[in-house]
Amino acid sequence: MKAINLILLPICFLFLITGNGFAQMSSDEALSDFVAAGIAYKEGRYDAAISQYDKILNGGRASGPLYYNLGNSYFKKGNIGKAVLNYERARKLMPRDSDLNFNHEFVQSKADPYGYGTQSKFLDMLVQRHIQFYTLDEMVIILLGIVIVAGIIFLISLYGHWTETIRGWVFLLLALLF
Repeated sequence: MKAINLILLPICFLFLITGNGFAQMSSDEALSDFVAAGIAYKEGRYDAAISQYDKILNGGRASGPLYYNLGNSYFKKGNIGKAVLNYERARKLMPRDSDLNFNHEFVQSKADPYGYGTQSKFLDMLVQRHIQFYTLDEMVIILLGIVIVAGIIFLISLYGHWTETIRGWVFLLLALLF
């Protein structure tokens, strides 16, 4: 029993280190499937396009254009819910794409023709637009920059002998910015 564990443990560790690399689809295969799905979409075979896009996703490949095209295929097929879902996935990867944003707004208006889901407070809407403008990596870099600036200002306040009142106001403003 211990001999089997000694053999299986390194093999399992190897699979953990390599992740799902064995399930990854090659770039050439993903590209050929992506082109085939695009051709199927142009020919009006939306089910075939959806299955090709799903094959790419199941192969471990994902991208903004892939989710965008998948959303378009679901919309043409009439499945608005899955179209919105895939547009939102695409927006996480390419938030400033104008075609994507237009299609997303259009499909959402079809899903909610009376605008019940858009009744939010001004501050919520402002924060939501700000968050959706940046990718996750960009937001991490911005927040890291704010933390570094806050640290520098803290050190300046300590060595510059600032009063507690000034230090409090400066950190209140930095906290609001953060």
